[in-house]
Amino acid sequence: MTTSITLDGVGIHTGASARVTLSVASTTGIHIHTESGSITLAPEHVTETTRCTVVSNGSVRVSTVEHLSAACVALGVTALDVNLSGPELPIGDGASLFWMNALADLGFVDENPTWYEIPHAIEVPGANGAFIGIYPAAEPTFTVLVQFPDTVVGTMAARWVPGATCFRDTVAPARTFGFRREVDALLAAGLGRGGTLENCIVVEETGYAGPLRMPEEPAMHKLLDVVGDLGLCGGLPLAQVVAVRPSHGLNVTAARTLSALMRK
Repeated sequence: MTTSITLDGVGIHTGASARVTLSVASTTGIHIHTESGSITLAPEHVTETTRCTVVSNGSVRVSTVEHLSAACVALGVTALDVNLSGPELPIGDGASLFWMNALADLGFVDENPTWYEIPHAIEVPGANGAFIGIYPAAEPTFTVLVQFPDTVVGTMAARWVPGATCFRDTVAPARTFGFRREVDALLAAGLGRGGTLENCIVVEETGYAGPLRMPEEPAMHKLLDVVGDLGLCGGLPLAQVVAVRPSHGLNVTAARTLSALMRK
């Protein structure tokens, strides 16, 4: 075990070089330190949700925090310093395994999420039938359903049952994905510039551009995003979580609702 670990990579959207040094923090929270200042991960600090989750505060702005957040919450990491050089956290493998392996070197090996009880069900509707329901339960489960108007991904489901299925093996390897037809528009919008066939699933008209890590990988990545965004609260709800056509915007709305309940 070491006291700190440094990782190099690129941002999935900016394509900019990124270096992070992770170390155990003396105060509770996932604290990201940049040349412009510091910010702690929290739903209230999210300012953008287009294709990723962005936190900002004054001159501090950090993109793509959801994969790190998912790894931290799955491992029960509640106090971490993240020293970042660059505008965006590195994408690594396009999922959370990159972060879980790094955190293992700091001694965080066992999956031990912080669970908090909620007093009542939460239902957050979104556009075009999207929906997140969070229902108090003694045994937590996370279920995600995605629906795309193509024949490759189409309708696909993924599920994680903490304690029964390992996050590291089941959820953490699932990479981000995008559709070939969207590539030009994404690049024009300044997004997706660090994407490769290793860190991103590219969906073609008739199939995938490369092999999947698991049959339901696109849906499982959406589940990873749900865990990461809800995990901005510092833990996960002891509940059955059902997400239909989730997005970062919908996830963060649910996280803010959860955060408000926790403060009561």
